[in-house]
Amino acid sequence: MVVRLSVVDLLERGAAVLVVLAVGLSALLLGGIHASSHALVFALVLGAALCEVVARVRRRRSLGVPLLALPIIIGVALTALSLVPLPHALRALVSPESVERLDRLLPLLASDAAALVRPVTAFDPPEAALALARLLLALIVVVVVADRARHRDGRALLWRGVLAVALVIGFVSVFAAAVGTGRLNDVVGLPVNPNHRARLLGALGLLCLGRALTLRPRVEAAWFALGGALCTLLVPVTGSRGGVVALVAGAVALGLALRRSDDATSPSRAARGGFVAALVTVVVVIGGALAFAGEDLVVGMAEETLAHPERLKTFLWEPSLRVAVAHPLTGAGNNGFGVAFPGLLGPGELDATLTYTHAENVVLQTLADHGLVGGFVVLFAVLVVVTVLLRHLRTPAERAAAPALVFLVVGDVFDFVLEVPVGLGIAALALGLLSGRLAAHRAPLVSLPPVAAVVALVVLGAAGGAAATAGVAGWRPALDDDLRLTPPADRPAALQRAVALHPSDATYATLLAVEARRRRQPAEALRWANRALVVWPAFREAHLEAARALAVGGRLPQAMLEYREAARAQLDSAWVKEVAQRTPDVTLRRRALPPPETAATLAALCEQLARERRVAEARGCFDDVNALPDAVAAHRRRALVLAFDAGDVARARTLFALLVPDGALPDGEDARLGARLRAAVDGDDAALTASTAWLAAAREPLPLLEWRLAALRAAERLDEASATVARMLPLARTPRQRQGLEQLVIELLMRRGEWAQSLQQLDQMLARAPRAPGLLAQKALVEIELGSDDAARATLDRLRTAAPGSKRIVELERRLDSRGAR
Repeated sequence: MVVRLSVVDLLERGAAVLVVLAVGLSALLLGGIHASSHALVFALVLGAALCEVVARVRRRRSLGVPLLALPIIIGVALTALSLVPLPHALRALVSPESVERLDRLLPLLASDAAALVRPVTAFDPPEAALALARLLLALIVVVVVADRARHRDGRALLWRGVLAVALVIGFVSVFAAAVGTGRLNDVVGLPVNPNHRARLLGALGLLCLGRALTLRPRVEAAWFALGGALCTLLVPVTGSRGGVVALVAGAVALGLALRRSDDATSPSRAARGGFVAALVTVVVVIGGALAFAGEDLVVGMAEETLAHPERLKTFLWEPSLRVAVAHPLTGAGNNGFGVAFPGLLGPGELDATLTYTHAENVVLQTLADHGLVGGFVVLFAVLVVVTVLLRHLRTPAERAAAPALVFLVVGDVFDFVLEVPVGLGIAALALGLLSGRLAAHRAPLVSLPPVAAVVALVVLGAAGGAAATAGVAGWRPALDDDLRLTPPADRPAALQRAVALHPSDATYATLLAVEARRRRQPAEALRWANRALVVWPAFREAHLEAARALAVGGRLPQAMLEYREAARAQLDSAWVKEVAQRTPDVTLRRRALPPPETAATLAALCEQLARERRVAEARGCFDDVNALPDAVAAHRRRALVLAFDAGDVARARTLFALLVPDGALPDGEDARLGARLRAAVDGDDAALTASTAWLAAAREPLPLLEWRLAALRAAERLDEASATVARMLPLARTPRQRQGLEQLVIELLMRRGEWAQSLQQLDQMLARAPRAPGLLAQKALVEIELGSDDAARATLDRLRTAAPGSKRIVELERRLDSRGAR
């Protein structure tokens, strides 16, 4: 039987296909994170909305906006308000900090760049524009899916689309795991962030499992079970800790969703069976995934958590609250957290090697984005949605999409997948499927007549198009790529444009300070460094640029104060060298150390003095270090070595007494220094004798053995030196250290004239490193001494291949020829 579809039927089916295609396509475009991906996905969703609205007009029926879209609608309104240019007086009233930020920037910019600055409350207007495009995308998805899901045929088509997306993503993920990458280029591929991959797979898996456990046709249910099991199995394989936690929460939600039956008084046996089956299925899948992933993955996830607790995402929760409290009326604007919160941080408060863009918690992110007032309004709307779902959706089939929402929300307590198109799109898809079921119990939030639906579509399309365009034009990664390709002469203008588009970003202002320094304009460099410090007072690089500008301008004491602020964030060897280049004055250098002065920070300056061969000053500096209460044994050892280098044996003995009390046997580095001190006072023989007794009680003998080996080699006591090397070999900590000891064995054998044993050792080492030039040269020498001229020539041929320009080849050939002449 041939089924003929009308134009309206085709439009409605086209809307369902396009909306699911948009969500699935975003998953294969690195999660839709690129600005161009935002625009493409929005265009597809807008096409779906066009089909749906035209179908409503043809049928002369209204288009319902479901109640479950309320949080998204509020988010759209708040984000749009943050992008509306406001008069100066009004902006000063609702967001005084934005006035200060922008008013201080405008005088620094050229006129063409200043024209790009928008008088809005959003901290990062291009990012807020992309967020607006995402939210509009999600709103359209909810409305279209809800309207299609009201009818059985439309609902079945949408669910089959979800199944197709799950199977494609699941098999692509398996392929990616097999070949080692899921990324084809900078645009196409699975989400790069493993947490986002886990959320994508888990949400699709739970959607399919929920459908499979509530579907009557067995064949179709089996397909959904396959898709659900495939995606759910892959969640732990991503290595996402939050993904595993969220999956457990989703499994519990799935069981609870299937537990209640149509009978309000007690669950039926079938419902109880479904509940148990759901829980067992997900638990088995998680256990199987962990078994498949192997112990290394599980242990690695735990070790990462224990090794770097300062990198846990919970460390961002308190700063995100600071942003919400600091900007209670307007917040930082959607996606403005990354540039707003650094201004509220103290020096070194968070790991400076990481880049933070989101609050890593959906609740706190909402408060930071929209402020305390707007954030609580959004969260209250979410509470309303949850209440409506719990009150009205009763049957398992009606609640089949709910576990995926639970999974995404719980996962976003530790992440930000709802801030990227794929996460928000799947959440909107699930809300739409639930809204379609809810339509049988509750009227929509708003019912739009056909004409109003057309007007709404035009408005949403124009707003989304404008937002996507603004987001693409100011997207930070694209700007950074352009800056890398910009000729040096054009970089200042390009950087000014970047600052105008991102007025709260300290990085671009600091790069302008760098450009001014390179052009030998210290006053300009200082102005831009100060601008960066306005928006990020603890920014280390900006403090460094300010210090450099002040130093070049002859204001060295002020420069040291800026170096001090930079060191409060991080004090490294580059900082020490730079401060040393500014002034030879030790007192002035110490002024650059952050208070309170500690043994570790002062020791860094002392080491620089030692590198500059200012031994007397280095010794005095280390005396100051050892007078501090937090000085450790390593500082006393360094002072002792400097005393040796200066020939001050008496001072060395005093310091050694502080390290090793009378009557105690030295160990480790202390034993090495003790042997060196004994040799300086009583001679090498006495020191070697004493070290024998120390070795008997040593827990860390390697440093003392190294000293003994050097002393024995210098004394030509080769047999004892060989015995020492043999004792050191099992203690070698690295392959490189062991290789060095094995070469010493060969050297000692050669010095004793034991050529056959030397050759045997060399062959063993060359078996592991057949192209090592040093070993080949040594082997050729040994073969010459043994009279194996043919073997020596063959080894020399290998040496020519391994090191064609080696001078040893000429020397060995001359030696071989002289043997032949004799």
